[in-house]
Amino acid sequence: MRSRKTFTWLAFLFSFFFIHLAMGQELTYSGQVTSEDENEPLIGVNILLLRTGTGTQTDFDGIYEIQASPGDTLRLSYVGYETIDYRLGAETTVDFVMQSGSQLLEEVIVVGYGTQKQKDLTSSITTISSEEIMRTPTG
Repeated sequence: MRSRKTFTWLAFLFSFFFIHLAMGQELTYSGQVTSEDENEPLIGVNILLLRTGTGTQTDFDGIYEIQASPGDTLRLSYVGYETIDYRLGAETTVDFVMQSGSQLLEEVIVVGYGTQKQKDLTSSITTISSEEIMRTPTG
C-alpha cells in the first residue's frame, strides 16, 4: 500500500514539473524593424516586454533579440513613429514595419532650462543663426 501511495505522489510531482516547464518556457524572439516610408532599418527602437518590464533596443541594422514566452506582448516605440503592441506566438522571427506618426509631434521651443509648447509661450523669442554663433569671439 505504501509503494502505491509513493508512486502516486511521484507521478503527481513528475507531471507537475513537466507542465510547469512547458508553460514557462521562454524563447528567443528576433527580427528587424524598418520604416514604412523608406524601408530602412531603424536604429535604437525601444522594445519593451510588458509582462516583466524588461526590454532591448535595435542595433545599427535594426535587428533586435529578446527572451519572452509565447503569449507575451511586445511594445515597440520610436520618436516620430506610432507605437506598436504585438502579442507573440509560436513564430520566433518577427519583423516590424513602423508607420510614420509625424502628426503626433508638436512644435517645441527650448527655453533656458526646459521646454515649452509654442501655444503656452507668452514672452518674446529671439532666433540666433549658426553664422552669428560662429562670429562670437571666444577666449
